Amino acid sequence: MTKLIPDQKQRDLIARELETSFFVEAGAGSGKTHSLVDRMVGIIRRGYAGIENIIAVTFTRKAAAELRERFQIGLEELLKSRDTTDAEKKYINQALLRFESASISTMHTFCAKILKERPVEAGIDPGFEEIEETEDFMFAEQVWYQYIENQGLEGNQAIGWLQDHGIDYKSLKDIYMKLVCYPDVWIFTQSVPRPDFQFAKKRIKEFLVLLRKDIPKVMPDGGWDDLQSIVRSGLKLIDLGYLEEERLFVNLLIILNKKCKVTQKKWPDKTQAKIYEAEAQQFQSETVLPALRQWREYLHKPLVDFALDGVKYYEEWRKERSVLNFQDLLMKSATLLRNNAEVRAYYKKNIKFLLVDEFQDTDPIQAEIVMLLTGEDNSIDDWHKVRPKPGALFLVGDPKQSIYRFRRADIDIYNKVKSIFKDGAGKVIELTSNFRSLEDITCLTNAVFKNIFPEKDSQYQAKFIPLVNIRGLSAKHSHGIYKILLPKVERNHRETLVREEARSIASWIYNAINGSLKLERTEKEFQAGETEDAKPGDFMIITKKKDMLSWYARALEELGIPYEMSGGGSFANSAELNEIYKVLKAVADPKDPVVLVAALRGLFFGISDNDLYQFVKQGGRIYVYGKGENVPANIKNAFGRIKNYCDIAARNSPVTALEIIIERLGIIPLAISEKMGSSRAGNILKALELLRELRSDMTGTFPEIVEYLKELLVTEGIEEMGLFAGTGKSVRIMNLHKAKGLEASVIILADPLGVAKDHEPQLHVKRTSESAVGYFLVTKSKGEYGYEVVAEPKEWERYGDDETRYDKEEANRLDYVAITRAKNILVTSVYEEGEKKKAWESLYPYLQDMPQLKIDSFPDPRPREILNISRQTLDEEQADISNTISLMNEPTYQVATVTELIDKKDIFKGDAVQGASWGRVIHKALEACGRGKRDKLEILAKNWLIDEGRPSDDLHKVISLVDGILQSEMWKRVLQAEEKYFEIPFSSSSDNGIVYGVIDLIFKEPDGWVIVDYKTDNFETNVAKKEAYERQLAMYAGYWEKSTQGKVKEKKLCRVAGVFESPASLV
Repeated sequence: MTKLIPDQKQRDLIARELETSFFVEAGAGSGKTHSLVDRMVGIIRRGYAGIENIIAVTFTRKAAAELRERFQIGLEELLKSRDTTDAEKKYINQALLRFESASISTMHTFCAKILKERPVEAGIDPGFEEIEETEDFMFAEQVWYQYIENQGLEGNQAIGWLQDHGIDYKSLKDIYMKLVCYPDVWIFTQSVPRPDFQFAKKRIKEFLVLLRKDIPKVMPDGGWDDLQSIVRSGLKLIDLGYLEEERLFVNLLIILNKKCKVTQKKWPDKTQAKIYEAEAQQFQSETVLPALRQWREYLHKPLVDFALDGVKYYEEWRKERSVLNFQDLLMKSATLLRNNAEVRAYYKKNIKFLLVDEFQDTDPIQAEIVMLLTGEDNSIDDWHKVRPKPGALFLVGDPKQSIYRFRRADIDIYNKVKSIFKDGAGKVIELTSNFRSLEDITCLTNAVFKNIFPEKDSQYQAKFIPLVNIRGLSAKHSHGIYKILLPKVERNHRETLVREEARSIASWIYNAINGSLKLERTEKEFQAGETEDAKPGDFMIITKKKDMLSWYARALEELGIPYEMSGGGSFANSAELNEIYKVLKAVADPKDPVVLVAALRGLFFGISDNDLYQFVKQGGRIYVYGKGENVPANIKNAFGRIKNYCDIAARNSPVTALEIIIERLGIIPLAISEKMGSSRAGNILKALELLRELRSDMTGTFPEIVEYLKELLVTEGIEEMGLFAGTGKSVRIMNLHKAKGLEASVIILADPLGVAKDHEPQLHVKRTSESAVGYFLVTKSKGEYGYEVVAEPKEWERYGDDETRYDKEEANRLDYVAITRAKNILVTSVYEEGEKKKAWESLYPYLQDMPQLKIDSFPDPRPREILNISRQTLDEEQADISNTISLMNEPTYQVATVTELIDKKDIFKGDAVQGASWGRVIHKALEACGRGKRDKLEILAKNWLIDEGRPSDDLHKVISLVDGILQSEMWKRVLQAEEKYFEIPFSSSSDNGIVYGVIDLIFKEPDGWVIVDYKTDNFETNVAKKEAYERQLAMYAGYWEKSTQGKVKEKKLCRVAGVFESPASLV
């Protein structure tokens, strides 16, 4: 039975009081988005603004699309209403006619629009492009290594300082990647004098010698305990001189700071052992840790400064390429608005109403933009002092669902803006009616969080506001709170527990969707076509950690239940994508025997090591263009397929070629047929989707797109994609952060031992009205999830404690989010064994009297359906699919390299060259020398050879070859030229479409340009290849003359072979 809505008065204010700005604090399930739509519809209905003068902002593209749809439906329904006047209908009709001009988007999209409209004032290239988060992460990582290389080449003293202090500068990537995400924060550093360790050294030696006398001479059964191990290691290192050399002493401190627990039975005197344990803990806190802290504070400023220079280097890298990441869009928009009163005035004139959904997810820069765009006094440029125009700003959010501090969404910012409204800038109202959940669930929510959330807002936590249930109880169907009591497993092993739990959950869902569960539906759900019968889309499995999600997917799959998984991290671990990469790598460089062998041994060819060994032993070559007559059938077939793929790569744009090759490999049907086939196949489709989105200038060739795929496979945070994603017809499995904003009829809180270990915070940002100051630890990875502190700012203990408090309170909000996703039924997995913290233990006291879920034994797995088809039918279907794909992939215009346009058929056959990787190294070496970096060539070449996977022995060959070239007459001409350019990319339109390429070298003499194309292979003995290269060079010259209007007087095709030969001079 539907109840009266106690906060209806506040809801009416939102839609009607349009000349008042509102800060709406809305509890879970209270209709936050609905209230925002009501206000937007009210603005149009009463003619307060045209649709183009309303800006609505939310935090995901999916949410923006949903908001747009709901707004349109709201207008259309109002247009049909008998209560709507003719004047109101006129406003609504105008809005619907111009609905495409409605600005409903994410904040980043909105900021991009501002910057595209005012690029000059923003100081950016008008043709800038935006890069997605995945691309940004990958580019930041790549640029870090470029920065490191340049620091070494430029003789940066910081590199020497780091090496002298035992710091691997490459390990500073972690702190660099963190700092990249905080462009608006001033990073705290402070010079600290070099520590004096004399007292610590003396105390350490005394303590270890004291304990040595009571340590057994023979190792006890089961090995040494923690304290014995520390003492023994410490004494051994002292004997090796670790007290004498500073870097070694620091390593000794790290060892002495490890856990020092004793096992009493392993000591001669058990009582004395406990005394030693207490003394060791005191020794660590009074001697070891202070000494370590002094050293870390001493290192902090130099290390952070080095990383910050890397951040600036990446900023310049993006600027040179006219690309903006998400932070750039926000920062540059905020700076534009803050520094330019005219721009502020322009947007305020055009934006009558600005509405923001999910405001608790707002970061500080977004908050500044929102406030500056709506300020009443345009002369104020400090957003903390801004007061919005009456009615101009509408913010709605729930601080109890603020769970993205790690993404800079800060409850401090939420509270600051709320205080501005409380000080008279508008009204703060609360919405407490919950329309989502049945009464059992809201009662549990109120009972749990009344004892967790404070009575008043604090710096760290939102106040407790009880939810008021509207839906009531179900009169005839299952509802309420249930638990699954899990039996003890050996040694409380988490994976064993999850496997059994997953089967129990899958079994219950199987029976539920096969008739054992009926669900109470709302009137809206019935109108949408829902029935009382439970279906897979009614269930959502939530965990706090993501590493075990696949076990739930496997159990569901065994029973034929469709599922979709989010946040499981299976993309990077995709076996199929890694196998695809092996084949594509071989296609990108078919003359490299190492990558060829990897492909031949892989999934798609399955050639054994023995077959390859016997082939090579009998004189065979791992070379796809070889002419051997006695090539075994399996290897010959594999070579033929790879050559075919090479031909596909040569004739198509990179992404199209990749799609065709994947289709020919047949990997998607194979992936679907495997366990967890939906996720396996979905990950391949996800990779294709990401590759299609790439900027063409970042991946202009097939080898480049293959390398980009490799980067994707090592990039953290890429979401997997199932075949059923977004259909609403599958069980959803996800980690808790992914569940925010979602709901389901049945929520299952699973994986009770899946609790993240308590780690010391690695950063703390302290925000005031004047500034934002960041305190960052410098850490290096240790194991899969751990880390070791390398450096820390002064007084970190205080800042770390403060951040720990924020983390603890956010963990409570995560539990709130978990419970409030449920509409009808909440199920919690309970495991009471062991002393370890449990994922859902905050609920345990309230589950004591709750019923256990009735779970039958695991059903027999559903047999796979076997479909018999004839060979003729299969061939016909494959031909039809191939024809369809061919038509789909045919471009409306061709994009090709000059190399792709020349006829390369069979020109490499029988050509024993060193492969494309060798050519790339030589090209880079010549470019470096042309830019005056011969003195750094040895360092550069070492890195290039490593990058290309070539042996280090090649270094002397590179140096010898290049030095011979530098003595040639041709090179002297290059050095004397008035203008010279190396590795020049170009693009031009032609009858063939869009053509692009890279000119190795071009220089200008008084009477014209000279184009040089140097080759590392022996093309003189291959007539077809020579002719192809000559056509390529002629095309370069033609495109250069077309682009520059300059005359090309010489075209030099030069073979790099110890001297700078020029066997062909084409005038």
